[in-house]
Amino acid sequence: MLRKGLSRLPLLLAMGLIGACQDKPTDAEIRAALAPRLAGPSCITSVLFKAFPVTLSNAMAGISTGNAPAFDALSQAGLLKKQGTTYELTEPGRSAWSAESSGFCYSSGYEVKDIKDVAPLAPEEMGSAVEQGWTVAVDIGQQKVADWAKSPAIAELAGRNAKAVSEAARTYHVILGRVRGEQGLRVIDPSFSVDKGFGVSMAW
Repeated sequence: MLRKGLSRLPLLLAMGLIGACQDKPTDAEIRAALAPRLAGPSCITSVLFKAFPVTLSNAMAGISTGNAPAFDALSQAGLLKKQGTTYELTEPGRSAWSAESSGFCYSSGYEVKDIKDVAPLAPEEMGSAVEQGWTVAVDIGQQKVADWAKSPAIAELAGRNAKAVSEAARTYHVILGRVRGEQGLRVIDPSFSVDKGFGVSMAW
């Protein structure tokens, strides 16, 4: 009986491994879970860019001339045409400008470039609402960035936010899980986010 039981052990172990593999989320599930967080354009946004043309002024009302560097950077990138203290959209500027975003958009969003590792979470790390959870190491990068956004003028405008206009992929560690009573996989990591563009502050 012992010999017979031992002979079945490899089969039982194999079945257990197969079951574990089946529980692991597929690449397609991981990409689908992350997609809503990665969707949406990356833009350079500001209250300064709500409407065009814009004329800078030293008066209390209107937009101060102290904001000229931001508009000049966009002019150097080919998005605006400057006449005196007035800035108008060029043809490329009209294509990039979004009234809804109040800014100039340079990428249609992010995407998963590579899924590097999937590690299961211990039950005590998940909470009672989560049936299964994993920490996923994933490379995420921006979709094609418009050429104008790669210009030195925009790099200077971005400053410490330069990564926001880069196509280079970055590795993120994201917590994904299957929530009880729900279908599919979802992000259960409140700290996960990607930089969808950057903002330009108004000078007074």
